[in-house]
Amino acid sequence: MTARRPEPARTTSAPSATTLTERDLETFQRIGVPIDLLEAAHVERVTDRDARDRCGITGLVSHNMAGIVLPYYSHITGNRVTARVRRDNPEMEDGKPRNKYVSAYGDGRHLYFPPDARSKLQESTTPIVLVEAEKSVLALTAWARRTSRDVLPVGLGGCWGWRGRIGKTESVNGERVDAEGPLPDLAVCDGRTVYVLLDSNVASNGKVQAAWSARTFPFQQTSQALQLEAPHPVLHRPGSIAQQSGYLRTSHALRHREHAM
Repeated sequence: MTARRPEPARTTSAPSATTLTERDLETFQRIGVPIDLLEAAHVERVTDRDARDRCGITGLVSHNMAGIVLPYYSHITGNRVTARVRRDNPEMEDGKPRNKYVSAYGDGRHLYFPPDARSKLQESTTPIVLVEAEKSVLALTAWARRTSRDVLPVGLGGCWGWRGRIGKTESVNGERVDAEGPLPDLAVCDGRTVYVLLDSNVASNGKVQAAWSARTFPFQQTSQALQLEAPHPVLHRPGSIAQQSGYLRTSHALRHREHAM
């Protein structure tokens, strides 16, 4: 049996957003994310070597893993539980980027929580807004602060990101295999109003289309109220969230649902 490759050591010190380039900061500014929020979320730029040695990212040596790292932190302990790197130069396949986002080797899947999640979750009336991308979480967090909206954006890491490896089970052949199912992090939805805002590329992305068509989430029976918004054009490209029309449409959707309940 092949031995599992040891996981690289990782630093625990909090990085600074100053590791981001001016172009990076301008990109985040366009979606309304200020530098203090980036610092609080420990978003930073990493080289290929940093991604591998410090963040636990693996891959072929010929593949450059440099990019922006988005660390994931537990909403319970505050400890880092994993990370995803948005690569600058992913490989292209049939004209589309392949493995644009890569996760730390050996880590289980988690939901992406913004820096103020622990305090927000102390209020049982704070609704949760589930979106796909980490950038969307940061953009909506910044928007909520500016507009004094009491919502907690949470990232799925993809339209099916609420599912992942949750343990081990026995196959029909008696072999030990990974068991997949809803992530334990979804317990934060219990007893709360939950909005699900998937990306708007449902027409061109088969995965998003399947997720939207299914409209089945494990917390439907435990959340106080589940609102499935139509795939949202404002959230398809995080940059559009920074536009005034984007703020108004998102705000209107949330206000409309709140008043309806």
